[in-house]
Amino acid sequence: MSSDTVPSTPSTPPSGSSAPSSSAPSSSAPSGNSPRRRPWRYWALGAAAILVALGTATLVALHAPQPASPSRSAVALRAAHDDAARLASLARSAAGRPGTTPGSQAALSGAGMVLDRQAAVLGGTTAHATPGAATPTGPAQVGTVPAETAPASTPGTGASSTGAGSTGASSTGAGSTGAGSTGAGSTGASSIQASDVAAALASSVQARLAALPDVDAPTATLLASVAAGQSVQLDSITAATGTTAAGAPTGAQPAGTASTTASPNTAASASTTASPNTTASPSATASPSASGTCPSPTATATYGGTGFAGALATTERAETAAAYLLETALARTPAGSPDAAARSSALDAHRRQLASVESFAAATCTVLPPRDAGFALPPNFASDPSAALKAVEGSSEEAWAQLVGDAPAARRAAVAEGLVTAARLAAAASPSNATAFPGVPTAN
Repeated sequence: MSSDTVPSTPSTPPSGSSAPSSSAPSSSAPSGNSPRRRPWRYWALGAAAILVALGTATLVALHAPQPASPSRSAVALRAAHDDAARLASLARSAAGRPGTTPGSQAALSGAGMVLDRQAAVLGGTTAHATPGAATPTGPAQVGTVPAETAPASTPGTGASSTGAGSTGASSTGAGSTGAGSTGAGSTGASSIQASDVAAALASSVQARLAALPDVDAPTATLLASVAAGQSVQLDSITAATGTTAAGAPTGAQPAGTASTTASPNTAASASTTASPNTTASPSATASPSASGTCPSPTATATYGGTGFAGALATTERAETAAAYLLETALARTPAGSPDAAARSSALDAHRRQLASVESFAAATCTVLPPRDAGFALPPNFASDPSAALKAVEGSSEEAWAQLVGDAPAARRAAVAEGLVTAARLAAAASPSNATAFPGVPTAN
């Protein structure tokens, strides 16, 4: 008998049985994604990271920021320092030259001391990259208190607005003059003459004025003061030795004798000299709108104000005070005396300075305030006005120095000519007290 084949049903393991299923993978079999099979990937990533780091370091090294080039102000200060140091050596060499007269020796030695002081201050200023130590202070307000009414003098007209800086002098300074850079102990020291020193000084003055439009305001004030101080020494040397310097700045050669070192009659750049007898009311100040160049004023100057307009007003007051004190002193000075001649010459120079202030105001469309009719005089002025005249000249110096720093760059060289004139007038009022930095008392 045949029996049908009955398909057997897979037996189910009893409950709780631990028999493994035939389809379950073995825990001991290696997996295709196991870390043991890809260590080379980590090595490759590490090597790539090292290469990227090396490449980045190389690029940073190749493109590292280069040291910044010195500013124009720093370059100008360095040139001024080098010239002052070299000129001091030249002056000492010329003073020690055999056959030099005592008067020439005194002038050259004095110039050497002034130039040494300039080199010392400029060296420290250059090292700090800013002339902060020699930043000018505000001008002293000498004689600014209105007193008894007196007619104010009218300045001359036609002040020149062109400065010596327009001559195109090299910004490298006097080092290009070929006067020699040998020191007192070098072989060529005995051949250096006063004329060599005068020529080098004239070139240095021109270089300082030529650099004014390209530097910042404090540096411009300091460089203009250097030029003024060197101009005074140039006047002293030429007066004592009778030499002339080719290329000397405007008014550098004194026209008078050694007793009138400043020679104010030739110091200013005004083309017309005002007559001492010309007077007008204080309200007769030139108005920019009347000059035809300005349709309407753009600034009104006030005493104590800031900027170029304020500096113009301060300079005008300082010059007005100087003219008033000189007029008063001249009225009490014996006619024909040396003091009368010197004070009359100085009065003319201050009137030309006032004309220059008016010219700058007209060119910049600035309205100046009315001038003070008079100023208070010190108690002992009638017996001895010398001290008051020295003080008012110093006030004028400081006002012009401040005006250089506040002036537009294109007008700095012309304004600096006013500082040069003020320095000469101050030197004439106090011949034994020549300063290295006229108008910048913090640097002296």
